[in-house]
Amino acid sequence: MKDEKNRDKRHSGYGAVDATSAPSATSATGAPGAPGAPGATGATGATGATGATGATGATGATGATGATGATGVDAAPGTADSAADQELSLKLFVVLSKAYRSVMDPAIRDMKGYGLSPSEFTVLEVLYNKGRVPLQQIGEKILVTSGSVTYNIDKLEKKGLLRRIPCPDDRRVTFAELTDEGRQLFDSIFPSHAEQIHRLTGALDAEEKRQLSELLKKLGKGAEAG
Repeated sequence: MKDEKNRDKRHSGYGAVDATSAPSATSATGAPGAPGAPGATGATGATGATGATGATGATGATGATGATGATGVDAAPGTADSAADQELSLKLFVVLSKAYRSVMDPAIRDMKGYGLSPSEFTVLEVLYNKGRVPLQQIGEKILVTSGSVTYNIDKLEKKGLLRRIPCPDDRRVTFAELTDEGRQLFDSIFPSHAEQIHRLTGALDAEEKRQLSELLKKLGKGAEAG
């Protein structure tokens, strides 16, 4: 019996030891170390990718809108200058038109006072001051069409104030010159006409007339050149 009790006692002791040896199994509970897997949640650090939204920092490109500063509509002074210059051009045109009428209206009345149309008078004036002139050049000097020149030459020729002279060297060219009657007429009327024009331009002194003549000549050539 005593041997049996000792055997049971040893058996139960081993069983207890086996149970406690189970702690080695608890080392298996080291499985809790698996929670270290949450360290994998460090992957959430990947949400740092939202830091990539820093790319929105690239919207700093909007800083490029500083380029709108480049719109330098501030550079608009050039535009303002251009507008002001255009305004001056319009004003000059009005002033020239008014000045032309102010001078030409009384000058035309003076021409008509001698029984001549303005075109007839200016044709005779060209021949009076230039002598014999090709018909083709008369139109250029008095700024009328060739058809109008021919019409006025015909009328003046019928009045006996000028005559046509064929060019001996070129059949395509015909000259016009004053007859004695035409020269006598202009000798008598031109001095008073010249005095009338002098009165009409009397607001300018000699130097101003020279300057204005040069400026108007420059204006005319520029306008013709386009």
